[in-house]
Amino acid sequence: MFLFALSASIALIPCRMQCMDTSLSCQTIEKQSEPRLIYAARQGNFAEVQRVANLLDTVDYKSSGSTALHWAATGGYEEIVAFLLARKANPDTRNWHGKTALNFAAGFGHHDIVKLLIKADADLDIADDKGDTALHWAIFKKNNSIAKKLVK
Repeated sequence: MFLFALSASIALIPCRMQCMDTSLSCQTIEKQSEPRLIYAARQGNFAEVQRVANLLDTVDYKSSGSTALHWAATGGYEEIVAFLLARKANPDTRNWHGKTALNFAAGFGHHDIVKLLIKADADLDIADDKGDTALHWAIFKKNNSIAKKLVK
């Protein structure tokens, strides 16, 4: 139990780091802020996503293979997805397994996020590493109303 608590604390350290030295370069701030953006999106913390994103030139950073958009789409955080798309997040970025935010939103049944991603011109035909598209995920997870949205 102690090791779990210790490892969880260590994993959160980059997310809690505060940049106190205003003389730091933008590149340094970006390196420290990137894990916080991913963490905030994964937790559904919209205020923190906004705050950290304003320090960055792009919101398409990857951590453990996924972007903030992947995590927000997976968690069903519509407000965060809309914000990241407005900040020019690429809806077609693939994670390590070739999945896009649309794959996750379709699979987890997040209707409104699927609509946002389609409106942002997400490519409906991108297949993951196993050959499955967002449509396949929607059908596999029995999200029929989403599957209908994904059929051209």
